Amino acid sequence: MKTIVLEYISKKFDDQYTFDLQGYLTYQGFCSNIKLINQRVKQHSMARYQHYLVSLLWLLWMGSACLFYLIATHDAPLWLMILLPVIILVLTVSFIAYYQRRLYKFEASTVEACQQINEVESMRGIEYSLLRNKAVCEQPTFSWLFLMGFQSCYEIQIQFDDRYDQRYSKDFVCVPLHSTTSSEDTDEMVLPIESVLDEKVALFAA
Repeated sequence: MKTIVLEYISKKFDDQYTFDLQGYLTYQGFCSNIKLINQRVKQHSMARYQHYLVSLLWLLWMGSACLFYLIATHDAPLWLMILLPVIILVLTVSFIAYYQRRLYKFEASTVEACQQINEVESMRGIEYSLLRNKAVCEQPTFSWLFLMGFQSCYEIQIQFDDRYDQRYSKDFVCVPLHSTTSSEDTDEMVLPIESVLDEKVALFAA
């Protein structure tokens, strides 16, 4: 079982055809499959500036905690003490829902593209799958780890089953070391050196 892994870099999966794919997958087939996956990724991309948004959210919580402490120590109205946490909670839930929605669409569309490719490539023992943190992602999942600053690592895994033994043969062009010319009187192939020697022999004989 041969395995090739393509990393998710710069909002797309690596589409560079490498020497590891030679003999297993044609250049045209590889490009068409990866193009389909990257098109789905472009349509349903992940949320941008994740680290900045998470940092901003934590700063907002810290600022709200300080503000809540000041309001509580100065005998502020009760409705103001209730309103501030509610606003922060609504903003947090909205951010989590937005991020998870984008992430769900990204994973779902990528998995769907891999399944669509496998319907054709499985007959030749080739299987595409999405990896999330080095594990196969069969369906989107919910995670709170992004709130701690952790970001999942995504990759496309291509597996080639050796049992099918359908490696592509490489055609080599054989170039002869000596060019040949055909005789006008006969169908035999005569080397240029031999024709020159025959002319010299005929000249001396005359």
